[in-house]
Amino acid sequence: MTTVYFVPFEIETYAPITQAEIIPLAWEKWTISSEAETSRLITSLSQGDEEKFDENKVRALVLSDEQKYFIDSNGVVLKRGKLGNRIDKAAFIQFRDSLRADQRQMLGK
Repeated sequence: MTTVYFVPFEIETYAPITQAEIIPLAWEKWTISSEAETSRLITSLSQGDEEKFDENKVRALVLSDEQKYFIDSNGVVLKRGKLGNRIDKAAFIQFRDSLRADQRQMLGK
């Protein structure tokens, strides 16, 4: 089972959204039980050029098999320290749009 907490990348907030705050501030929660979909998502998180992660602009948290992947508003996935790799945000949104309605829950935003 993979769970994703997500705030749209383009959203600007008055207060920073950090790693500790992404779950309570998320706009959407995705629940993915398919191994194929999980594999496709996790693979997409490991591609891209190395960039600096912005810890005050967290927009997604992916929880999968005891692993945590934080993604900032620029699409940078936190890997080690403050560095990560920039994913294709459009592909991430396409993945979200490919999920069934019962896999996406809109939260109270």
